[in-house]
This record gives sequence, structure tokens and C-alpha cells, in this order.
Amino acid sequence: MITIARQERAKGQALPLAIAGLVFMTTITLVLFNTSQVTGHKMRLANTADAAVYSGLIWEARGLNYQAYLNRAMVANQATIGQLVSIMSWMQYLEISARNVDATVGWVPALKPYTKAFYDGSLQANKYVMQVARPAVAGVDKLITVLSNAQTAVHAAAVVAAGDTVLEVVKRNDPRFEVSWPGGVGMAENLNNWNAFTKSYTDLKGQERQAEVIRDSGDPFTRNRGWSMTVANVGIFQVRVVKGGETKLIAETTQDESGGPSSTEWEWKGKDTLSVHTRYWGCGWFGCGWRHDEIPVGWGGALYSTTGSEIEECAKDSDWFGGSDCDSDVRNRWADRLADTEMQTISGTYDGIRPYRDLANLKADASNTLRLGIEVTLPKDEARTTSGIDGIGSKSDAPVSRSGLGKGLYYYEDRTIGNVYSAVSAGEVYFERPDKRNDKRIEYASVFNPYWDVRLVNPERERYAVWAARQIGDWLGGGGGGSVPGG
Repeated sequence: MITIARQERAKGQALPLAIAGLVFMTTITLVLFNTSQVTGHKMRLANTADAAVYSGLIWEARGLNYQAYLNRAMVANQATIGQLVSIMSWMQYLEISARNVDATVGWVPALKPYTKAFYDGSLQANKYVMQVARPAVAGVDKLITVLSNAQTAVHAAAVVAAGDTVLEVVKRNDPRFEVSWPGGVGMAENLNNWNAFTKSYTDLKGQERQAEVIRDSGDPFTRNRGWSMTVANVGIFQVRVVKGGETKLIAETTQDESGGPSSTEWEWKGKDTLSVHTRYWGCGWFGCGWRHDEIPVGWGGALYSTTGSEIEECAKDSDWFGGSDCDSDVRNRWADRLADTEMQTISGTYDGIRPYRDLANLKADASNTLRLGIEVTLPKDEARTTSGIDGIGSKSDAPVSRSGLGKGLYYYEDRTIGNVYSAVSAGEVYFERPDKRNDKRIEYASVFNPYWDVRLVNPERERYAVWAARQIGDWLGGGGGGSVPGG
């Protein structure tokens, strides 16, 4: 009898242990579920924040690169104007040279058919070139204005597209995600920095800077198409044939009453000359020495200016035999002077150097990076944990759940600041040439080369800012919540 009673009492003691084990296993399972859910949300928040920052900055990098291409296009079209002016100048030089040759040696019956054909052919060729080149120059000039205006539009649109992209990426990843108001402050800071990152150069110094790039971009035919050849050298008598030719972008600045620059006029001017130079030893009233004479053979010139007339006065009407007054090192001074007197102008007026955008800080030691940092949040009550599943868990101050279990038995609390889960990300637009220069020189950032790219960076600065904003929000009783409109 005693043995049977002990066995019955032993069977009844297993039930509390089984219930305790079931509660323990259920708790462990729900904790693991909650942990995986919270971890998954935070990972998705981090990925979303990285994707939003990167995507937004991609727009800004593309905006800078597109502006760089527009700068290059403006320079290329300016150089095209220089090439067309060069061709017009050279064709007129060819026509005048043929005219002079025909007038000089055409009296020889055997040579007349050839000199006459050469002159007629060059005359017609010059006529056709002028018919094509004149409207082409005006069209290219207007295109430069279009490119300049497009650059302004791209600058304004890029940052707007970047902000919209950030908000769109966040929403597309999860409609419950939001860009918090501290993140909105980061976006506003980025907008302000974008507007200050580059500027439109309209002053004389800025225009001269682009003019130097245009001059350096000219082809050899535009910059210098001259040559020289010695045809006789017999000691005291030398004969050289010298061909001169170049096209220049010239600026002329007027001054106001205080002596400062008031306005700048621009012109493209091309000149071509051909002269025979003789150098011989001779004696005269002032003694003996080397003498020099120049015999002009051909000349030509073309002009496209902002005033419609020549702004660089090289020829003086009262001095027909003094040569050109512009450059002391002109190769053919008399022929150059004659080219000034027969300079052909292109109809219409040249618009000069147009406004263009470049970095506001052009110093070599400038960082020249553009940063964006945001915070992406998920409201705590939107997270799918046991506290949000009816009948499984409840807060400690909530009524007993439908499962009949005690208050807060399966409630999981992830302590947060501001009652949100959040992730902070930051990135920057930076300038780096994809390949090394052959000359080993360092290439500093500019908006003339499309080498702007994006990278994610350590968001420690943004984390401190967000933490401080949350603390202030809690102290003020607002909890630091809120989001960017549209986010």
C-alpha cells in the first residue's frame, strides 16, 4: 500500500516541470523571433539608407559631370569658331595671292592662262567658303549660348532630382520607412552646400580663365600656320620667303571713371600673309650695314567681334608704310598691315565668352567634396514583433491577452531613442581621375573634366548629430520623431 501511494505521487509531479519547460521553450522561440525581426528591420534600414544616399549623390555627380561636358562643348564650339575664322582668312589670303600673282606675272603670255585660272578658281572657292562659313559661325555662336543656359538648368535640376531620388528610394524599399527630420536637416545642408559648391563665372578674371582654355584647345592650323624658307644665301645677299598666319581670341577691356574694368569686348581675328624678305649689305647716307626689305605677296584676314568691328587697332590710316602696330614680332609687318586694311567681317555680332560654371573654391588644397548624410527610420509600433501580434504578447500595463497569459509575459522591448528603429548613412561626391596622367602631374578638381564619382563614407558625424537631436527631442517632450514631408 505504501509503495503504490509513492508511485502515484511521483506521476503527478511531472506536469509542472513540463509546463515550465514549455513556457521556457516558447519564450526562447519568441525571443529569437523578435531578435531576427528587429535585426532584419535594422539591416533593411541600413541598406535603404545606403541606397538612398548613394542614389541621391549619383544625381549630383552626374550633374557635375554633365556640366563638365557642357564646359567642354562650349570650349570646343569656341575653338570651332576659331577654325572657321582661320579658314576664311586663309581663303581670302589665297584669293589675294592669286590676284597679285596674276597681276604681276600674268603679262607673260605663256603664264597668263595658268595665273588667270588660279585666280578665278581661288575667287570662286573663297566665295563658296564665305557663303557656308558666315552662317556656320553665327550658328555655332548661338549654340554656345544654348549650352551656357543648359548648364544653369542642369545645376538647378540636379539637386532637386537628388532630393526626390532619396525620398523615392526610401519609399520603394518599404512604405513604412521614413527620412527623419534630422535626416531632412542633412538633406537641407546638402542643398546649401550644392549651391555654394560651384558658381557661375561672369567676371573678367573668370572669362579670361576660360579664354586661356579655348586658346590652348586650338588646333595647330588655328594657332600657327606660318613657315619660312630660305631661297638664296650668297653671303651679302639673302632671300627668304616667309608665310605668317594665326588666329587669336582677343579681349579688350574698357575702364570706368575710377579706373576699374567696366566691360570687355571680344573678337576672333585671323590673318594670313606671305612676303619675300631680302637682306643685303649696303651703304647709304648714314653709313654701311645690313639692310632689309619686305615685298608683300599675299594677305588676308577675317574678323568676328562683339562690336561688329575690329577692337584691336593694328593699322593706322595715316601710316600706310609703317607696318602693323599690334605686335613687334609680326613676321610680315607690311603684309600684315595690308591684311588689316582688307579685313573681312562676319555678319552679326559675336557674343563673346559666355557664363560657365566651375568650382567656387579653385584652390589646390581645397577638399572639393560634396557630402550627404541622412537617417532612415521605422516607427517602433510598425515592427512585426510579438508585442504587435494580438494574442501572443502584451505590454506590462496592457490587459491580459486573448491567450489568457499574464501581462507582458511575451512582450519584447527593444529600447530605442525616440521610439523608432533607425539607420544613418553618409556619402560624398569626389573628384578622381580614373587613370593616371602620363606626365605624372596631379589633376585637381574642376568642372572641366567629368571625373566626379560617389562613395559611401563613415557616418560618425551624422550619428552624433542624430543622437543629439533625439536627446533634445526627448528633453522637449517630442520624442525626436517626425519625418521629411513626402518621405
